[in-house]
Amino acid sequence: MKKFVLASVTALGVLGLAACSDATDETTTESVPPTEQPAESGTSTDSTTTETTPVQPAPAQ
Repeated sequence: MKKFVLASVTALGVLGLAACSDATDETTTESVPPTEQPAESGTSTDSTTTETTPVQPAPAQ
């Protein structure tokens, strides 16, 4: 009798986990092209004067 109850509870637990899991991944991602910011009046849009900041690597865990 105890084995039957334990098997029933285990089966319900497995079915509950299966019902909560997301087996089908139907998410879509949409890439959005970057937008250019409008230049302020009186400023140059010359790309040679733009300074870039080097990208720092993520710290190791």
